[in-house]
Amino acid sequence: MYFNVDHVCMKILDRMRKEAVPPGLVVLDLSAAPYVDLHSAHALAGLADELHKAGSSLQVVEARSGVRDRLRQERLRVNRFTSVADAVDGLHHAQA
Repeated sequence: MYFNVDHVCMKILDRMRKEAVPPGLVVLDLSAAPYVDLHSAHALAGLADELHKAGSSLQVVEARSGVRDRLRQERLRVNRFTSVADAVDGLHHAQA
């Protein structure tokens, strides 16, 4: 993930800013990321802060143990048992 994290964060923020109503939740599936370096973890924490300021939140799902540990060091919430489907279901239930 480390080689394109800045691009990913920029694309997410650009897309969010173009929406008339910002999304309440941005789900980031990290199941394919075997490793996240310190820069990437810090960039994702910055993304979470920017989303929070805009009234959205970031939910990281399906991260491997080493990735979860690194993200938790940046104070990001990561639940190893949450899938993309769980995150979407949780959002729908919260809105109902």
